[in-house]
Amino acid sequence: MKFLTLNTHSWMEENAINKMKQLAAFIHEEQIDIVALQEVNQSVTESIVDSPPHFVNPDHEVIKSDNFALLLANYLKTQFHEIFTWTWTKNHIGFDRFDEGVALLIKQPINRVFRLPISKSTNPNDFHTRVAVGAELENKMTVISLHASWWISPQTKELCFPYEMKQLNQFAQYHSSPIFLMGDFNNPSHIKNEGYQLITQNWFDTYSLANHSIGHDTMTGAIAGWQDNKHGQRIDFIFSNQSLPIKEARVVFDGREQPLISDHFGYMITF
Repeated sequence: MKFLTLNTHSWMEENAINKMKQLAAFIHEEQIDIVALQEVNQSVTESIVDSPPHFVNPDHEVIKSDNFALLLANYLKTQFHEIFTWTWTKNHIGFDRFDEGVALLIKQPINRVFRLPISKSTNPNDFHTRVAVGAELENKMTVISLHASWWISPQTKELCFPYEMKQLNQFAQYHSSPIFLMGDFNNPSHIKNEGYQLITQNWFDTYSLANHSIGHDTMTGAIAGWQDNKHGQRIDFIFSNQSLPIKEARVVFDGREQPLISDHFGYMITF
């Protein structure tokens, strides 16, 4: 099996449709089974799509015609004959004009999908509002896509990430089968006594579990939310609640073997 996570930056990217097609081609060529995406946007003003193909609704979500995950799933089907079940949930209003959310595209049979609120805020007009989306597969494995907050809010200076991690740990307490947290965690791996060390008290970093790793950083320079950043950092991860054999961990879409398609790089693991 292969898992991929990517903060897409979707419609904020130039030539976004072409980049979406490049992502789809990579998913097809690599035969990826689970795709977790963040900053999966749809325009607030776009028309509603009734009964989107292969969409499983986690909780009365409304899908608009330019939903990035909808177009990606449709392109995978029409261009490559790849059928992915997909799900999406809204987090908050992004960039003043988008319903910004997180998504999963899944090739494996699934039992159910769900949304998991993790932030203190539940106001969709507050960018601090964070909701994960998850799926339980028929093999009992659970995969979750999330876009976490910073350790401390740059606006309010309140602790954000510790609360979100507490919600995820509480969810995991009731599951004995494998769980994978996939996404943009906004907490760099090299900063001590903050988010990464908090996560790895209870979760295994698949990058560390891998027999072989290619690449490291998943962002470089100043990007949205990291305007003062001048260095490469690893903030996109796949964590597991169990120590599992990972054949390879690889940073992708970093401008080397694959083109840059977002302000984040992708991260992929192979079992």
